[in-house]
Amino acid sequence: MKGPTMRKSSREREGLRLSPAMFEILLSLAGGDRHGYAIMLEVEERTQGEVKLGPATLYRSIKQLEQMGYIEVSEEESEAADSERRRTYTLLEAGREAAMRRAGSLARSMEAARARNLLIEPEIRDGGLNAAFADGHAEWIAEPNAGRFLAEMERTAR
Repeated sequence: MKGPTMRKSSREREGLRLSPAMFEILLSLAGGDRHGYAIMLEVEERTQGEVKLGPATLYRSIKQLEQMGYIEVSEEESEAADSERRRTYTLLEAGREAAMRRAGSLARSMEAARARNLLIEPEIRDGGLNAAFADGHAEWIAEPNAGRFLAEMERTAR
């Protein structure tokens, strides 16, 4: 027999169902208002190139986030006379809460991965990566291969 369960509100469920692209957009906007292109650049830089949002994914996700009430879109005049209006995206409180729920869920998953020896504790220094694994062994990976190594470890931990 199962114990009592608490039902999540529809907004709580939405926060946990954010696509990876939607979460990255909310995470970017948590750092301040941005234009679409600035969101793409910030996500790519922050993830060290591991996540690249294409225009179709970016703007489809932005539209969904706006419909969910997580972000607000505003238009501003460009300084150039022949330019179009630029859209600026702002994170709303509901979007911040959804991103916090998703981040909490990811943190719990990372702890489970750590407990099951699936997560490395990397230390980048001296032109490479010193990867200390949860099972006690360590490896030194030279800089050109360090990024690929981390990406592969994250991919296989999912």
